[in-house]
Amino acid sequence: MRLAIIETSRDWVSWALLGLGVSFPAHQFIGGLCLALAAGSMIARHRRSNAKHWAVMATSGVVATIAVIATQGWDHFGVLPQLIMALSGALSGWGINMVVKMMDRFEKRSSDIADKLVRRVLGGDEE
Repeated sequence: MRLAIIETSRDWVSWALLGLGVSFPAHQFIGGLCLALAAGSMIARHRRSNAKHWAVMATSGVVATIAVIATQGWDHFGVLPQLIMALSGALSGWGINMVVKMMDRFEKRSSDIADKLVRRVLGGDEE
């Protein structure tokens, strides 16, 4: 028993996961993270840009970690944590698309509003 405690205390991955708030074994977390990255990769496979593909992959890993930590209080809703991580990894790809489209529309509308405001304050261009 004493040797098992000593060996466990040397496992830095388990300590790091415990510090993040993940309370299940490291091999289950890493397996769930691999599933999340695979799901994110499936969603991002049609991306033409490598930068966008890697952005989706990184986001899927972060979102999967946050999702599994957030659902721990409810015992993961009776679902395997790896499944929660895989689903959140897949959904993060769609989430990125939604945020990018919203920001594009926001930028377009805000530039239109700024142009109207400048014309009203400084006077319009007489064309």
